[in-house]
Amino acid sequence: MHKWCTLGAPEAVCFSEICLRHMTPYHGEPRKGFHRDRSHWIEHPLRMDYVQLMVYLSDVDETTHCFSISPEAVDDPIIEIDKQLKRAGICDLHGPADLLIGGGPA
Repeated sequence: MHKWCTLGAPEAVCFSEICLRHMTPYHGEPRKGFHRDRSHWIEHPLRMDYVQLMVYLSDVDETTHCFSISPEAVDDPIIEIDKQLKRAGICDLHGPADLLIGGGPA
């Protein structure tokens, strides 16, 4: 198996979502509803079995809706989402068209 397919881990890792987004100007207060797409896979070195890739098709900044994450390291304790948001905060991912964003679904 190719190294890019396993992300350096002996277990296979697959794409769960590949998403193309065109973000238009957003009026009003952006809605943020945080969730985990999948549970953590504790036995895997990266604690995930699926990765996600998103491509912005337009420039994304404070005037548009954007993808946001709450950073979580593989050795951080797994806690409830509200506690995770308090611990690590929220990172809005702004950038130019053609920006590629990759990460795990947990």
